[in-house]
Amino acid sequence: MELNQRTRRSALWAAYGDALGFITELADESMVKRRTGTRTIDGLVPWTRRIGGKFGTDIRLPKGCYSDDTQLRLATSRSIRGNGEFDVEAFAKVELPVWSSYALGGGNATKCAAEQLCSPDSRWFSNFFQTKKSDYVKAGGNGAAMRIQPHAWCSPTHSSTWLLARDIIRNSVVTHGHPTGILGAVFHGLCLKFGMDHGRVVQADELGAVFELLSNIPKLIREDRELSVFWIPQWEDKASQRLDVGFHDSFQELRRDLDKAMVATQHYQSDIEKPYHDLLNDLGGFAKATLGSATKSAVFAWFLAVKAQKEPLNAISVAIHALGSDTDTIASMAGALIGCGASCDPPEDTMDKSYLISESDRLTKIAEGGVADSFRYPDLLYWRSPKVQLDAIGVKDGQFFVAGLGMAKPLDVVADGKAKDLSWQWFELEFGQRVLLRRRESPNQLSTESLPLFEKEGRAVTERKNAQDHSPLKNSEAKSLGTEQRLKPASVNLAADDVIKSNFDAKIIGAWLLRFANESEGGVDKAIAFAAIVAKAKNARMLRDSRKTN
Repeated sequence: MELNQRTRRSALWAAYGDALGFITELADESMVKRRTGTRTIDGLVPWTRRIGGKFGTDIRLPKGCYSDDTQLRLATSRSIRGNGEFDVEAFAKVELPVWSSYALGGGNATKCAAEQLCSPDSRWFSNFFQTKKSDYVKAGGNGAAMRIQPHAWCSPTHSSTWLLARDIIRNSVVTHGHPTGILGAVFHGLCLKFGMDHGRVVQADELGAVFELLSNIPKLIREDRELSVFWIPQWEDKASQRLDVGFHDSFQELRRDLDKAMVATQHYQSDIEKPYHDLLNDLGGFAKATLGSATKSAVFAWFLAVKAQKEPLNAISVAIHALGSDTDTIASMAGALIGCGASCDPPEDTMDKSYLISESDRLTKIAEGGVADSFRYPDLLYWRSPKVQLDAIGVKDGQFFVAGLGMAKPLDVVADGKAKDLSWQWFELEFGQRVLLRRRESPNQLSTESLPLFEKEGRAVTERKNAQDHSPLKNSEAKSLGTEQRLKPASVNLAADDVIKSNFDAKIIGAWLLRFANESEGGVDKAIAFAAIVAKAKNARMLRDSRKTN
């Protein structure tokens, strides 16, 4: 099978499992019947779901509608540049905050992370949120594991799994800080990478290399500059344990769960449902405390893929009818694994199938060594996340736009927003994805800074070059920092990187502060954000150094 066929079918079966499992997610038989009119799900159907929490609005979702699993998978895919580089800044600062305005589902950790990332001084590697709903260092759910498939889809055949694991770790730590959340994502990604390389599901006796890499995740994290300098000291401080200890404990739990799953694959050779339900019960797949665990979800998905590797529809059907388990995510992850070797596409089309295929083909081009187009994000030098979800949809020059994502075509209004002048409406983004947004009758005007740039060159590379060209102590403009001369706007993030590379040189810190102060618009806000980031970085460095001496 050609690589593009593997990628397409992996993506389509993942979306199909998500769309079917979304119907039965967090539901018992009576709720399934209220949603669909029937107690069993034999295929995609329109159905009713409450959007906006307990006191939200009941909305009729179209046939083939997918959940946050596929939404965030597409967000990850867009964040992969045409040269294969994962633009984690764009994912963290644009995709996640905007996603919260059109999310169909989503775990507490991912939602809390997205909200925190709206702050100008938050960074992808230091998003240590703590709320009544979720605590970053305790976030071990499958919110990262369900979205990281594009990293495997764009990975060159038989290429380094270390590079793949690095990108998955970077993606994961944006929202999840517990080792379970990171390990589950990497384990699933490595299993998917095997499927992409070999066109079949990885078997139990072939997991040795996977285990070896998983045991070395702390080493991988230490080799990442941002994670080593910023993330590790803060994590160890807030988790009150060494990184190696935390990952060792979670890794051993994953090994124990996999050992049980391996034994279960030998039971009931002609049956999947009975051993799957037994495994769910044994590993806590129905228990509130472990429901949605990233490692357990990855194990369940692998088990289904091994047991039904020639029958993806059977595996998905078993997953979505295990009511009380995390039906959509497990079905979606299993679909991704089995789809690599599937002999056919799913029997029905999910919503936005054409866009799913388009992104799959773009990732295949990257995997094959070509240079593909990159998504046109706003310039992060000026980008500000919408302050409230209603601000995500606005107008510019008479056209609807979704902040950060581009032009949007208005479709059906499906419900009133339970408040004056508010409604729920579907929009189709210019690249082919449909999103459901709560909007004002008269939307706000969007600024130019909220709109995507029209370029194909990797923005991250260009931005780094600009930062070097305009570093405050490396060009003639530095001599005028104390004057009224207005300098070209600079990036807070890249200024912080410059300071860290200088080992917190006081002259460089002062030069950047003066430079921000001389910017005519937004300079004070940038100076405050810059100072906060540098202070956090210095504190993290001191914590790390003190541990080395003790």
